[in-house]
Amino acid sequence: MIGRTEVVGVALGDVMAEMAVRIWEPANSTRSALCLHGFAGTGQDFEMLAETLAQTGVTVIAPDMIGRGKSSFLGRDSAYSLRAYMACISVAAQFQKAEAAQLGTSWGGLILLAWLAATGWRSRGLVLNDVPLQSGPVVQGFRTALKEEALRAFPSFDAAAAHVIASRRMGFLDPAAQRRFAESRVMEIGGQWRMAYDPAVAAEYGMDVAFSMLRPLSQAPVPVLMAYGAESPYAADPDLPALAAANPRLQLLMGLDDPHPPSLMKLGQILQVAGWFGQCFAPPRG
Repeated sequence: MIGRTEVVGVALGDVMAEMAVRIWEPANSTRSALCLHGFAGTGQDFEMLAETLAQTGVTVIAPDMIGRGKSSFLGRDSAYSLRAYMACISVAAQFQKAEAAQLGTSWGGLILLAWLAATGWRSRGLVLNDVPLQSGPVVQGFRTALKEEALRAFPSFDAAAAHVIASRRMGFLDPAAQRRFAESRVMEIGGQWRMAYDPAVAAEYGMDVAFSMLRPLSQAPVPVLMAYGAESPYAADPDLPALAAANPRLQLLMGLDDPHPPSLMKLGQILQVAGWFGQCFAPPRG
């Protein structure tokens, strides 16, 4: 189905930002999945998953977080704080249905997990797609590349699109889907094409402070699916098996056929995630 885009206001201190929220909403839907993209992504990343979930009656809500895509660029690294991101999720959550589940990719999963833990885990289930358990050199290693990419300029849309498709390894998509993906990831500024995320976001990045997701995940009171690609640098974390053993609600899905992070755009991945959400929304046996 064809989704729509709502533009909503987010109060961030003395600044009112605008956030674009992509929504795929089937008729009479009572269930929803709030999906949060990776650090340099957009809500468009979930188009294919959303089309499948919508066929099962699930509304998909996928915001472009501030500083990305069609949402406001604030131009100051200090504006992109955890508090600001939490406010964005709370605003996007107004579109959730009575039965709500969530999905976060990489950085988006970290932010979403923090939001759920802070707001009382009002969730039927959570998918964490290629999310690191804790800070470390692998996480920090992405910072330089993101800072450099944010400042790159391309002479044409085609040149920018070629970079995006190659760097994100999206060559498996058909040409029309590749174009839609590229259109969501680049933008024209002053006759040149650049990545559709604010360079100020990359300047701060938000991962300089040590973090650990072990405690909230070990105590998560709802089903959690942690998915990792075959090439994920986070899949070898030695704490993963013990974490899964400590919390019977937590399930690991390893070795997805994709790089870091899994795109969730391949049929097998889409069906696995959709099937898992179906289990989360199923009435309890009794």
